Amino acid sequence: MNIDLPSDPGDAFLVLSLAIDAHFAGHIDSCYLKQEDRARWAIERIPLTDIVSACYALETDLTNRVGPDAERYAYLVDQLGAMRRKVEFSTEGKSTVANEARAFLGIEPEWIDDAIFDREQDRLRGLLPQNGGSLHERENAFRRNGQVKLTPTSPTVYAIMDWLQSRVRKLLTLPVGERADIFLNDALLSMAYHRYQGNMISTMEINPMRVMDIAGLISLIAHEVYPGHHTELVIKECTLNRRRGWREHQVTIIDAPSCVIAEGIATRGLYVIITQDELIERCGELLTLSGLDRGDAETRVQVEKSRQILRNIVNNAALLLDDPTVSERDILYYIAEKGLTDDREAQRMLRFVRTVRSYAFTYSQGSKLVDQFLDRVDDKPSALAKLLREPVTPTILKAWYANAA
Repeated sequence: MNIDLPSDPGDAFLVLSLAIDAHFAGHIDSCYLKQEDRARWAIERIPLTDIVSACYALETDLTNRVGPDAERYAYLVDQLGAMRRKVEFSTEGKSTVANEARAFLGIEPEWIDDAIFDREQDRLRGLLPQNGGSLHERENAFRRNGQVKLTPTSPTVYAIMDWLQSRVRKLLTLPVGERADIFLNDALLSMAYHRYQGNMISTMEINPMRVMDIAGLISLIAHEVYPGHHTELVIKECTLNRRRGWREHQVTIIDAPSCVIAEGIATRGLYVIITQDELIERCGELLTLSGLDRGDAETRVQVEKSRQILRNIVNNAALLLDDPTVSERDILYYIAEKGLTDDREAQRMLRFVRTVRSYAFTYSQGSKLVDQFLDRVDDKPSALAKLLREPVTPTILKAWYANAA
């Protein structure tokens, strides 16, 4: 059957996204289409071969378009190409995680040198209290000593959100009424999960079973809410969807080039909107608010930075999935040794990697791409604001590098 796509490229993108999601549940991570649009585009299950043909035809059309919206078309071409290849891979059989990263995300997966993980472990040995036990035991004890009891109405959580929101407001205008609602979910494989609901509202689920101290909680909320995923999608809804009529931004899809930049913004944004000294000072105030010792605030901030690097072990674990000579037991041992985890956490991380596959690369690769862009400019806050406002993929961001150099 032929797919009769709408003439507007954004609407056509939405139809194809919905068609793919009908075959692969979870392809669309969030969607805030109006009910009348959902009803209008409630089409029958489309054969995969027809979806591929329609994606390719739209890609070709948009590739040849020029004008003031050229960057929009480049974004759509990158996203459509990833969608098409996802369908093609599904019909071709088993693929490698590395090939999926190239095809879906537009990145070249790279092995992170083990020396980087070793360096961070050496750094932790010097930072953590010398209270005996293995390095993992010392780090875990330090985290537990500063643990925040999480509840849906935790004053510490909302104090962090208010503070980070105020810092984002110094960077750009947040619309009145935007908000992120907090829920607890102990079934999450990850520490937290953000989902955009549209109309400037997000939900953020936090796993209360994961041990987090104040510094870790700040990083988490920065990643998911301010200036991370929630902020990006609120700004894009207002500037791209509502103001410019680019309706493709009414859906967020998984396994697409835009995900790489989104994770880079979420991971690195905190260190653009606040200074190190401000982070330490606020961490100390929040420790006091939580009835904890504020004297180790600086150490907690430094330890969290090392933790973030060690979490990138999922990058290498994903590559190890492609190696038939490496057993699951070997991967678990590697995660525990280099990522500084216990066996239970290593198993959880491996389940996460098996579930998300090539998405595991987005955190380290996205951070690298965003850092490379920010390093080329003097006004980093304005550069971050541009990333939050504009439709960006790795290909587009690399083109920006040349202009920023």
